[in-house]
Amino acid sequence: MAELGDRAGVGASTVNVIEKGNKQPRGDTVEKLARALGVSRCWLAYGDGQPPDWTEAQSAEQASTPTNAEKRDIKRRLADLLAEVASLKAEVDRFR
Repeated sequence: MAELGDRAGVGASTVNVIEKGNKQPRGDTVEKLARALGVSRCWLAYGDGQPPDWTEAQSAEQASTPTNAEKRDIKRRLADLLAEVASLKAEVDRFR
């Protein structure tokens, strides 16, 4: 976590609370983490698109079906990210 935080320019504690699901990252934090990991922002935030090669080994290890609680958490996180995207889009539109 510390190494990823250093590479992304965010604190290790930020990475820790995001990984544990205790905090939703802001759009700029998602961007920094995606760059540091060498993945697209959409893949990191939503799982959209082709996953990077380094995830295949982890996927095989973690090929379990998510629990209902995990599914609810994913839906909540997705809703939060969509709200963040809508907010950022509204700000961009204000300056046009």
